[in-house]
Amino acid sequence: MPIKLMKLTKYTVLTVISLLMSLPLLWMVVTSLKSQDEATSDRMSFWISDPQWSNYIEVFKQHDLFQYMSNTLFFAMTTSVLSVILATFAAYALTFITFKGRRCILIICIFTMFLPAHMTVIPSYLTLNTLGWLDSYKGLIIPSSVAGFNIFLMYQGVRQIPKSIIESAKVDGASHLRILLQIVAPLTLPSMASLGIIIFTYQYNNYFWPLVVTTSEEVKTISIALTELIQVDGAYGIQWPMIMAANTISVLPVMFLFLILQKLYIKGVMYQGMKD
Repeated sequence: MPIKLMKLTKYTVLTVISLLMSLPLLWMVVTSLKSQDEATSDRMSFWISDPQWSNYIEVFKQHDLFQYMSNTLFFAMTTSVLSVILATFAAYALTFITFKGRRCILIICIFTMFLPAHMTVIPSYLTLNTLGWLDSYKGLIIPSSVAGFNIFLMYQGVRQIPKSIIESAKVDGASHLRILLQIVAPLTLPSMASLGIIIFTYQYNNYFWPLVVTTSEEVKTISIALTELIQVDGAYGIQWPMIMAANTISVLPVMFLFLILQKLYIKGVMYQGMKD
């Protein structure tokens, strides 16, 4: 098969797969612009006879989405930054500092990745209750900022740095903090960006942990608010155009972040696959 034909076939298959995967997102946007009668019609159609842009205005009038999105953005961004910083420090220590139990700590980090997250909910809840951190940003952010997956991912990136560079810096009198900030951080920026995007996306869409920890409107996240829209006794009941408009608005920050950092993310994923 000619090379051009192979490329054409490959791109055609990838395009078809991409379109199929984007159908739910497209359906969400289309439904958000429909009237209630069109949205509940038995006939499935991507055609909109009269776009109802007022659905987006009404969803802000009837529900405080700005508050919920602000809460969620602060929670997700703070958790992402803390996760990247803590994981990078831990990965540096596990890679370039020799101490007893280093391998054991790494094994424990890997082992925690196999534990179901729900197993730690009750101990975490009791701990936060003792500390008085329930229904607060501290209760949301701090337990979510440390995970074995974060450390292991950054460890894979940090260990690609040649040890000769680190040893040369030590000979020149550089401290561990200076080496970390001026050498390790710039070289592992793609890995840090990849981890940041993964954590931000996960925490932005996180439903279970905010549901367990929060109760007040001041710290309620968008994922909890969206579920209230589909409750029969909620603000909108089964008004699907309103629900889809709220969902469309809620996905914009994640899409915007990925569009900005997609090159670093792809580079970071490729960087993880490098061998020594």
